[in-house]
Amino acid sequence: PAEMPCKLRNTWSVLSAVYRNRKWFILSVAVCVLIGFLYLKSSPKIFLRTATVLVKDEQKGGGVNGAAAFQDLFSLGGSTVDNEVGIFKSKRLMRTVVETLHLDISYKEWDGLRKKELYTSTPFAVTFLDATPSQQISLTVTMSDNGKVTLADMTLQNEEEEEEFDEILTVQPGDTVNTPVGKMVVASTLFTDENSIGKTVYVTKGNMKEVAESYNKALNVGVANKQSSLIALSIEDENVQRAEDLLNTLIEVYKNDAIEDKNRIVINTARFIGERKLLIHFLYCTCFGSLYRTSLLQLLSAGGHKRAIDQSHPRSLR
Repeated sequence: PAEMPCKLRNTWSVLSAVYRNRKWFILSVAVCVLIGFLYLKSSPKIFLRTATVLVKDEQKGGGVNGAAAFQDLFSLGGSTVDNEVGIFKSKRLMRTVVETLHLDISYKEWDGLRKKELYTSTPFAVTFLDATPSQQISLTVTMSDNGKVTLADMTLQNEEEEEEFDEILTVQPGDTVNTPVGKMVVASTLFTDENSIGKTVYVTKGNMKEVAESYNKALNVGVANKQSSLIALSIEDENVQRAEDLLNTLIEVYKNDAIEDKNRIVINTARFIGERKLLIHFLYCTCFGSLYRTSLLQLLSAGGHKRAIDQSHPRSLR
């Protein structure tokens, strides 16, 4: 009971301090809420897409039958799910996917406080005719009301230096134009309409190798469970359609690579068998020819010896 007044005094002093500085507390909360709101509005939206691939593997989910054992006898270790996971994560496959989908080129436009990835819904498609895979190029494309497009804010970055150009070009869509960053073609797409007039599209061409490595790091590959032959693929991306196209194309590239690998094995096996058949035929002909010549010499020598005996002992005439 004697301690109650002391506790009340402490609580009252704390509440009094809060009340005296209430403006600062309210301002701090408002600033934090504003910062959080701006962060959410300026951060790009991230979408998750997944895919599942079934891989034939006799070593999981059951015993090994006779056909599988016979096949493994003549194969170099066989194809397991764990090996296929490593193949899906290979840089070579991802590089092929990036080149097929042209993922090194990005199209963005302002959507509120954030830049939205347009991917294939861009009103303009830019083709860099003489750019190398390692070059990084950026520019802005704006459509005018007369149907022409304006190219500005062009930058070119090589391995050692970066150049910025203040030149502004107005070109006709579909024409090949010489720019400070190289030859390019700006073509209209199916998404080009009246709403595209006045909009600015930010075009960026990245380093092919770095882009492939970034997508390869973002790709998650794993096995569903230890007794399953299912491989789970997942990736997060700013554009949902780009994520789906990447996974689908990766699976197609994987399938084509497996078919080409099997074709190479069949061709090499046929070549190996053909070479061995020729070797066996050569050895057979060599051995048979040697035996034939030996037998012929023996017959000839036997015939000559018989004639010599007949000449030395002529028959008497009756």
